[in-house]
Amino acid sequence: MKTNIYFIRKKILGALFLLFFAFSMFFLSGCIFPEKISGHISRDTVWQGRILLEGDVYVEQGVHLIILPGTSIRYTNGDIKNEIQMLRSIDGSTYDIFAESRIEIIVAGELDIRGTEDNPVVITAPTDEPSRAGGISFVAGGSESAINHLKIHGGYVGLRCYDSRSPEISNVKIIGTMVGGIGCWDRAAPEISCAEVVSGKYGIGASAMSSPKISNSIIKNNSATGVFFEGNSSGVVRCSQISGNNVGVAAGNESEPIIIQNAIEGNGSGVGCWNDSSPKIEENSFISNIVGVLALDDSAPKIEKNTFKENGVGASFGDSSDSVFQENKVGMSGSGIVLTGRATSEISSNTFYASEYGLRAEGRANFRVSSNSFRENRFALNFSEYAKPVLSRNEFDNNYSETVDTRF
Repeated sequence: MKTNIYFIRKKILGALFLLFFAFSMFFLSGCIFPEKISGHISRDTVWQGRILLEGDVYVEQGVHLIILPGTSIRYTNGDIKNEIQMLRSIDGSTYDIFAESRIEIIVAGELDIRGTEDNPVVITAPTDEPSRAGGISFVAGGSESAINHLKIHGGYVGLRCYDSRSPEISNVKIIGTMVGGIGCWDRAAPEISCAEVVSGKYGIGASAMSSPKISNSIIKNNSATGVFFEGNSSGVVRCSQISGNNVGVAAGNESEPIIIQNAIEGNGSGVGCWNDSSPKIEENSFISNIVGVLALDDSAPKIEKNTFKENGVGASFGDSSDSVFQENKVGMSGSGIVLTGRATSEISSNTFYASEYGLRAEGRANFRVSSNSFRENRFALNFSEYAKPVLSRNEFDNNYSETVDTRF
């Protein structure tokens, strides 16, 4: 009798072990073996766990893709399937914006990324072939989307918005992309808040009449530009840290951005302006840049109520730029303002203090200097070559030298 009970117990324990083993393998299979995905998504879909992209993914119009917290998305090392083309005419030439060498998530419908602070969604490029990671692109026809707590590590580009697509993008971290972190075209106007775009080439870019609104973000250590505007774009950069970039914010080609209340520190140039751009630069802090604001070509920046401290040059105006510089505080720099070429400028109601030069002008610069305070500079004013200043109502206090004039 005891022997029979022993064998019965052994069989029960064996069955329970097999059941537990089968359940464990079923549960772990989602973690060990990723779900392989490519091609069109034509009905509402949820992604979770591990996803392996084997080719382009196209979320069709009217379709909703939800990506749950903790989802990990990677790219195949094998052949790329289901390549999707989208041809665009740019400057008279035709380009496939989704090149065959990359894998993209292309959203014509709606995308909802629901990461959390403790459990973000993560997209990781292959270390041996990072260029095949084409990121996420929003294209024509879709409803609004939301991206929250997403991390993108490497790849060709992070996020792209075309065709007036304007997703809400928050708490996104994009690290080390080869070309760009976030790009906007074709009247796209995404809200980008609490983002971190670092160590790529271009951080955030706006072109073709797009107007992103960037706030409370960190944009740093990008080898070309932290944020750039061109092609009749506009938009706002507000309350963000912009540091360690070659150019912090660049505005060109008839763009009109508003750059307000940012900490712009340790860049080559904090803000660079060229080619008919007219940015408004207000209430920012420029610290330890080689040049705080650089204006060239026919740009016309309006620079008001900023603080410039410990820069090589606070603001430099050259070529045929036409600037307004008023109610700023500029100090402890090599030069407060430098004017060259045929630059014109209205310089009024500023404070220039404790610099090597308060204001230097050469070439054929033509400018008005009125109601400014110059104090404790080595040289308050320095004019050379054919510079044409018009001076009125300025105050000078405790400068080593008030004016040095070596014009022809």
